[in-house]
Amino acid sequence: MFFAVARRASRVLLDRTTPSWKRRYGVYANNREGARQAVRHLFRHGDRCIVYVNGPADLSQSIDRRLGVEDVMAEKGIPQSALAVLDGGFTLEGAYAAMSAYLERGSTQSQPLRPVFAANDVMALGVLRALKEHGVCVPSEVEVIGFDDIELARMLEPALSTVSQPAIEMGALSAEVLLRLLRGERPRVRRHTLAPSLRLRATTRAL
Repeated sequence: MFFAVARRASRVLLDRTTPSWKRRYGVYANNREGARQAVRHLFRHGDRCIVYVNGPADLSQSIDRRLGVEDVMAEKGIPQSALAVLDGGFTLEGAYAAMSAYLERGSTQSQPLRPVFAANDVMALGVLRALKEHGVCVPSEVEVIGFDDIELARMLEPALSTVSQPAIEMGALSAEVLLRLLRGERPRVRRHTLAPSLRLRATTRAL
């Protein structure tokens, strides 16, 4: 995503990189660190496997969030074979279909139920729907964490645990940088990276 004014060719990238992103001004959330926070929490009870529902593989958010998952697995000595990656396409329907297929395969292969980390909240909704339809109780049987902290995450039943991005701060900082560029200024800092935070709600068990 970017803000652009063609007349002045001023652009500020917002939480998504492009092939030329290192030459651009941009404001980003630390997607990799956000994923680390989520997965560390899901592994706190000693789990040794996880389901990760990813978005389009070529998008920077998908890449960074998967790297965060792999970071935690490496630091805990968990082999990559313990990671089940499902393609949810950043959509509710895609995540629902992928999770449903995974659960149906598992029912015939006696696979253990794994905690689920979805790379955005919309996909987490699809995951929750699939789990409910397959009779899996959240969070007592499977814990679920999303990413983004959209408004609906707080309104669900059960309310969704998620990684919250500092969206207001990111938007304000992006606008500030863009206005400075439009005034002909060249800010010294090209890339601003803001920290996300884990919001624990009802789709994860108490500590």
